[in-house]
Amino acid sequence: MRRLVLLVLLALPAAAAAQSAVPPRFSPMRVDLGHAPGDSSPRNRAASLEAPPIGAVQTADPWFAPDKVKHFFTSAALQSVAYGALRAADAEHGPAIAGASIVTAAFGIGKELSDRSKGRPFSVPDLVWDAAGAVAASLLLERTER
Repeated sequence: MRRLVLLVLLALPAAAAAQSAVPPRFSPMRVDLGHAPGDSSPRNRAASLEAPPIGAVQTADPWFAPDKVKHFFTSAALQSVAYGALRAADAEHGPAIAGASIVTAAFGIGKELSDRSKGRPFSVPDLVWDAAGAVAASLLLERTER
């Protein structure tokens, strides 16, 4: 368990450096489909498309934002539920923590791959917050009575 915590703590600066090398998120651009300028009718809003233009300047993915809190707590909850399910299936403590960590990491990476397939960037800060939530839950589970 200490190795996992140490690995995450050592990975934080590396992830921050990797994030600075990754191109930031696309800024959406409104594409007008022939409506008069300034027309804010619902029809015009519905006809507008939000799409990243080719070569668009992107905005950075911050390390501290409301969605990071969601990543942290969702991963912590998933880690706890997966651990509980594995323990209920008679897994020992160590393998249950490892299995829950694998499940949590798979969900976090899967979420980022899903974002990428939808045209949003793969977010390293989101994965770091996912890992932090999983580690926090693991530390709490380590201290629980068996």
